[in-house]
Amino acid sequence: MTDTVSLLALVISVISILIILYILVTRLSSGNLRRIYDQSIRDALSNNQVMRDQLKASLAELRIDADISAIRQSTTTLSEQQRSLTEIFTNKSSRGYFGEQQLEDILKDSFGSDWIHVREKISSDIEIPDIHFDTPQGKLCVDSKFPLENYQRIFKAKQDEEKSRADNDFKRDFNKHVKKVAGYVKPESGTARIALMYLPAESIYAYVAEEHPEWMDEAAKANVLIVSPSSIIPQLAVIRSYVEAEKIVKHTDAIKRKIEGYQRDFHNIAEDWKILRGHIDNARTKSNILNDKVDSFGQALDTLLTGLSTAEGESHSNEEN
Repeated sequence: MTDTVSLLALVISVISILIILYILVTRLSSGNLRRIYDQSIRDALSNNQVMRDQLKASLAELRIDADISAIRQSTTTLSEQQRSLTEIFTNKSSRGYFGEQQLEDILKDSFGSDWIHVREKISSDIEIPDIHFDTPQGKLCVDSKFPLENYQRIFKAKQDEEKSRADNDFKRDFNKHVKKVAGYVKPESGTARIALMYLPAESIYAYVAEEHPEWMDEAAKANVLIVSPSSIIPQLAVIRSYVEAEKIVKHTDAIKRKIEGYQRDFHNIAEDWKILRGHIDNARTKSNILNDKVDSFGQALDTLLTGLSTAEGESHSNEEN
């Protein structure tokens, strides 16, 4: 009996499995599989759109989309500025104007406009400098020079010989600019005994200072001091301090001269007072003597009048007797 029940249960289980397999095979036919696949694709696309909408809403809420737009705009602006700078540094005229404008802006920001003369004529025999300053020793000229092409060739050179040629060409450009700036040193025409040659690029200044300091020594012998954006301010600050000190000295001298004049006047007044005081003392002495004489004379008169009165009384008395 137990074996029969177990066999029946096994048969029922096998039949159930067969029924389930039949249902699965029926439902997983090619048409059903296609419909299931299409529905899965639609559900995935729908979920993707929902996620995109939610992401867009989140970005808008956090204003990240605006930041991304600003970043894109900034990137575009930077690209345009980069192209503009490239054009500036490629064109000699634009590069020269850039250096002059940079020099003017740096000096005005540091010293104000009252001490700076921008592209003003100094003398008929001197070209107009970019900037000049008035000092007690004459007008100090500053001119911007931007030798770039041969400098760039030095670092683009792949062979030592090519680099050496570029370096020699750069030296020629550098010395040509030094010679031109030296033309601003004419004390007989009212200038100072030195002039400043301004290099707008720190990299060029650093290359000359580190690799060829002798070039700067030669420029100094021609009364030209080489400066850069970072070194020109300390140099001119010292010069301006000297100018201000000279003004103070001039004012001090003027004050000293006035004090000396007052001192002379005081001594003259003191001498006059001494003489006047002597006269006053003499007058006081004579006044005292005269006063004594007046007192003596008054006393004598009183004595005389008393004597006369006594004599007159005695005379009347004798007549009555």
